Amino acid sequence: MIINTFVLYTLLGILLVTIIDALGSIASRKLHFNYGYLTPLSLGIYLLVGYLVSKEFGLTYAILSGCIVGVYDATAGWQLSATLKANTGLDEEQLEKISMRYRILGMIGIAAVFGFLGHFIAQV
Repeated sequence: MIINTFVLYTLLGILLVTIIDALGSIASRKLHFNYGYLTPLSLGIYLLVGYLVSKEFGLTYAILSGCIVGVYDATAGWQLSATLKANTGLDEEQLEKISMRYRILGMIGIAAVFGFLGHFIAQV
């Protein structure tokens, strides 16, 4: 049962990130705003996942779940936003210069911090 709930919360995070990536990409292009303005929503998802997982499984699993969602966002989420031509303020050549390794490591760091914050909030 532990794994099932952990997986459920992690999949919830992935689903929410996918929705933000898809709808945000389209909206940023159609409404002419920078896709980066949606970053707080993604950070909120990492925090939420950390909070939910921490309530049942503690800090280690909260950070792990957030990092899994972060890796998904840095890979599949990045590809989705590129395919949907999100208005990032960068041209395709500039976007291609950002390596996958850099994106993954950066998102793991960010997701770990927000997973920890979710854990902290869950303890209050």
